[in-house]
Amino acid sequence: MSKELVDVLNSICALLERYEEVGWFSMLERVKMLAVDEVAGARQEIRSLFGGMGSLSDVVLCRDGTFDKRDNDEFDRLRRQLYELSGKS
Repeated sequence: MSKELVDVLNSICALLERYEEVGWFSMLERVKMLAVDEVAGARQEIRSLFGGMGSLSDVVLCRDGTFDKRDNDEFDRLRRQLYELSGKS
């Protein structure tokens, strides 16, 4: 298990849950469970979430048409960190 990877996934999931991004929340919760037992598989799964249209890279957090810059900046920071961690061996 990579504690840093799980910690970042926990933080991202907390933001996704707050903004009711149920699909992404569920997907990343599943990846988090995988990271506990099989870090290499979790890293591969994470990398696959960043490619193409409709990817994790495209997610913008908003509620009732309201965009919160601070939360989105934090989400961007965590997302970059997650991508970087997914490339480490």
